[in-house]
Amino acid sequence: MATIYRPGWLYVLGYAALTGVTIGLAAVVGWVLSGVLIGDPTLDDIGIVPIALGVGAFAMAVVNLRKRKLTVVREGVVMERDGARISLFWTDFEELRVKTTPHREELVFGPGLVQPAGAGGLRRGVEARLRKSGADRTVPLTTYFADWRQTELGPAVARAQARQAR
Repeated sequence: MATIYRPGWLYVLGYAALTGVTIGLAAVVGWVLSGVLIGDPTLDDIGIVPIALGVGAFAMAVVNLRKRKLTVVREGVVMERDGARISLFWTDFEELRVKTTPHREELVFGPGLVQPAGAGGLRRGVEARLRKSGADRTVPLTTYFADWRQTELGPAVARAQARQAR
């Protein structure tokens, strides 16, 4: 039976807040720099534009991150992100990678099967971008789980590691 997981709210809200603040600050810096070139900007001139851009970026990040899915099936895992469905198989499992700064765990597989998640097909360049970034072969566990070892993924990873050790 397949189990579907979505990114945790702590990750989603933290990432979205960082995105919103960055976009808002970029708008302020852009406004100030354009004022330096054109005239003398004041804080009154900036107004609500950076706040609106920051809130908009925050909302878009929340929606886009909550669209992501990780499905654990008998044959492996299936991730959905950026309009693509990435199938990763236990037979292609390579390692459990642990990064310490910040603490992050991810499963690494051989290159996965990238297909469109919907009927519309993949947007241009999505598959190349996923492959270039390594997203077609890694599963960021800390994005989806507080403790993945306590789910059905824990025993599945242990079986894949044992199969690989043989």
